Amino acid sequence: MNITLPDDWSEITLGQWQEMKTLPQDPTELERTLEVVSIILDKSDDEIGSLSEAEMNGIKRHLSWMNEPMPADPQFDITVCDTNLSLMTSVGDIESGAWADLERCVSDGAEENLHKILSILYRRYTVDQYGDKVLKLYESGEAKSRASQFKKLPIAVVNGASVFFLMAGFHSARLSLRSSSLD
Repeated sequence: MNITLPDDWSEITLGQWQEMKTLPQDPTELERTLEVVSIILDKSDDEIGSLSEAEMNGIKRHLSWMNEPMPADPQFDITVCDTNLSLMTSVGDIESGAWADLERCVSDGAEENLHKILSILYRRYTVDQYGDKVLKLYESGEAKSRASQFKKLPIAVVNGASVFFLMAGFHSARLSLRSSSLD
């Protein structure tokens, strides 16, 4: 079997990461390795199970980078389905319909719905006469129609955006708490 293994997080997609997160929490190390390799290589359990112990040990050594943290640097501009998108950078600019959809996605399971969450947070944009980006208003149907495409993005891109937005949300919440305590 010809095997090409990923060398870092930039070669693992959001869809693969989501699939790995559904694996049982307490399998043996060998079972977990077989499942992860099956997902990464998109090969059946039988194909992966036919690898020799030496081949599996080599694969485990090669994939040891997966024990390292994912990059957390956000990519503010990405391309999905030949559409240029930009990450919302202000929690305060999120429209009520987008908040409702975000809350639904999070309550239904943030990790399983991360592709949907990102399709809400990344927006199409235009460039104004000053060269500044102007994000398009939220359109639920548009976000839903491209959500599955986010599963094809590298998890390194997705993680950076998630970390950025989480930190922006914490900052916004701190400011709200501070201003409400001044009243």
